Amino acid sequence: MRIRMALQRDAVALLSLVSDLVIVLDDDGRIRGANAAVERRLGWAADRLVGRPMVSLIHAGLHETWRSLVADLGGSPSSATARPREVEMKLIQCDGGELSCVVALHRLEDAHGRTLVAIARDASERRKIRAEQNRAEVLEEANSALREAMLHAEQTTRVKSEFLANVSHEIRTPMTAILGFTEELLDQATSASAPRETFDALRTIQRNGDYLLTLLNDILDLSKIESGRLELEHVAYSPISIVRDVARLMRVRAEAKGIPFQVEFETDLPVRIEGDPTRVRQILINLVGNGLKFTEVGSVWLRASLRGTAAASRIVFEVTDTGIGISSAERSRLFRPFRQADGSTTRRYGGTGLGLTISKHLCELMDGSIEFESEPGRGTTVRVSLPTGSLEGIERVRPSDEDTDTLRGGIMRAKAPRLTGSVLLVEDGADNQRLIRLLLAKVGLETAICENGQQGVERALEAREAGTPFDLILMDMQMPIMDGYTATRILRRRGYTGSIIALTAHAMHSERGRCLAAGCDDFATKPVDRESFFALLSRYLRDKAEA
Repeated sequence: MRIRMALQRDAVALLSLVSDLVIVLDDDGRIRGANAAVERRLGWAADRLVGRPMVSLIHAGLHETWRSLVADLGGSPSSATARPREVEMKLIQCDGGELSCVVALHRLEDAHGRTLVAIARDASERRKIRAEQNRAEVLEEANSALREAMLHAEQTTRVKSEFLANVSHEIRTPMTAILGFTEELLDQATSASAPRETFDALRTIQRNGDYLLTLLNDILDLSKIESGRLELEHVAYSPISIVRDVARLMRVRAEAKGIPFQVEFETDLPVRIEGDPTRVRQILINLVGNGLKFTEVGSVWLRASLRGTAAASRIVFEVTDTGIGISSAERSRLFRPFRQADGSTTRRYGGTGLGLTISKHLCELMDGSIEFESEPGRGTTVRVSLPTGSLEGIERVRPSDEDTDTLRGGIMRAKAPRLTGSVLLVEDGADNQRLIRLLLAKVGLETAICENGQQGVERALEAREAGTPFDLILMDMQMPIMDGYTATRILRRRGYTGSIIALTAHAMHSERGRCLAAGCDDFATKPVDRESFFALLSRYLRDKAEA
């Protein structure tokens, strides 16, 4: 007996530490004892509860629920592993209030008889736990949906990029032949003093071909901008050279339209700044092109100046025209893709409306800005401001405006170099085979042709084994049977150390890295720009005058 009483005292001491309400009942449902939590939460002293029926602590409307809970215990005691049924009840507090609890009833038996133990937990805690569980489930569902949406978006972007890359390749391949042979015919027409109508027809073909390529490049750029995959360079370049390049190109358009095009350097300019020269040139060509397009009377100006302090200097380009201008109400549509000021503008002047959209995005990607001022009937000024990077120790010069005025009269074609050597052209397109062979012959090079990568590998290795290796391989990268990537990798694995230049109609920025990773030494895109192509050849082959 003494041992049992000691154990009971220990049990009571332990129960006093439990935060749940613990009420011990006899077989008739009367209270035999309660832990300290009952007094704290309900306000009843333990001695006042002893002998009272449990139902006296339960809200009257829940008495049947309690009796059902008792009946569920059945004739056998609770298993140590069985989970008792839990029900939500309202227990009556000493002051008449109510406490919502989740109650579980346990049945214990020993040699001294049967005991019922009711354990009650504050229902608000249970609701809190459930709410947290629900929030966790909702969050997991949201995360799962987000992961699925991101995966779908990535797949869509990849499919879109692959589609655009293939479209670009399929358009650029025939355009290589169209523009290349047009340029060749223009050269022949010049030498033969062909009629003016012949020149006009050929220049029309060339102009429209260039427009198609510009449109294709704009669509590719917009796609890369929207997908966040447009990559920018950060290299040193000459802003003066950029202005002169743009002036040289746009002067031809201006003179064809009879519009004066002037360039002005308003301040001393650094001979070198940091940024992406290709994208800066693209922005200026877009802006000057728009100025010329929308100007019928008057002139177009391109101005360059240096602004700001030495620690935070910026290069500023301004393009001003005396064209049709645009109202303030129409400006909100200017930087939206495929939009112009109004539909009549597109019908009258043509264009897609992509130029300004892309220019704005490019400026922002380069931490720059683009501002727009215009007045209907009086003209427009577009101002581009770009960071220069550090100018410490960089020389500044003031170019004379005459330097660009000497570019009047059109673009003078660079004289073709005279080179020596043999070239293996691996190209599957018959039209482009003829064109590139013609260009190579113009600079004095001998050409052998293979139609796919497999033939190219065999021909290159045979020539090497015979002691007459090719001085240069021009490798088209997309061909049947074996593509140029595979052919180049095989050649490098076989110890081929000769120069290989990738020649591809893919124009995506990542294509250059892919070609170099395959083992190519350099990279050229189709359509072939004759001047750039000749310069590229000159880097790998000897000039005949030096041979």
